[in-house]
Amino acid sequence: MSDETLTPPPTPRNLRLRFRIQGGARTRPFLVQDSTVSDPTRHEGIFQHVHASPLRVGLLTADLTHKDGWAHYCLSLARALRDAGVALTVIAARNSPPLDGIEVLPILPTVDPLEGGMLIKLARALPTVRAALHNCDLIHCAVEPYAPLAALVAGSRPLVLTGHGSYVLTPQQRGFPVGSIYGWAYRRALMVCVSHYTARVAQNALPGLKTAMVNNGVDFARFGAA
Repeated sequence: MSDETLTPPPTPRNLRLRFRIQGGARTRPFLVQDSTVSDPTRHEGIFQHVHASPLRVGLLTADLTHKDGWAHYCLSLARALRDAGVALTVIAARNSPPLDGIEVLPILPTVDPLEGGMLIKLARALPTVRAALHNCDLIHCAVEPYAPLAALVAGSRPLVLTGHGSYVLTPQQRGFPVGSIYGWAYRRALMVCVSHYTARVAQNALPGLKTAMVNNGVDFARFGAA
């Protein structure tokens, strides 16, 4: 590691930054904030020095427990975002317990066990969920079965969908109209897949799908002593 790597950034100066989210054929403004940043000509990691007002995220989740993979992921994500100071409103499965420090509205159909009539039940929940998340800057759907509801609620706001595994194939495996509805919802989102393999499978099922890859992590606070 060179001495230059260890040198602190130069004295910050005020710049007005426009954050933009890519959305299909057009780019739309997402957040404009007076921010303190290092000299962007010297530091590519410019956003590490941004001090913006907290992002408010609407999170659609399975039950917030450790009883299955979806649930464990959702609970871990919600806790991590809370601990990072992100303002959260969580819309969870109806069998979810409360979570300290987070506003949780448990009204969605369960995904373990997976309830029948999912699309009809999501449509019934739409007015309540839309009202609860009206002030959120970004919508994150943490499990695939809720994707159509998340897409409708997001509207023109950024939408993130986590792609875990076999459910990324729902548009391909389900007949009309279910497959088409999920295909529309998946294409509306940025699908953040838990592996490169999952991303390839999703892209093969829906060519042109926008994907990114973020591996599942390890909670050192929980397993560090093991």
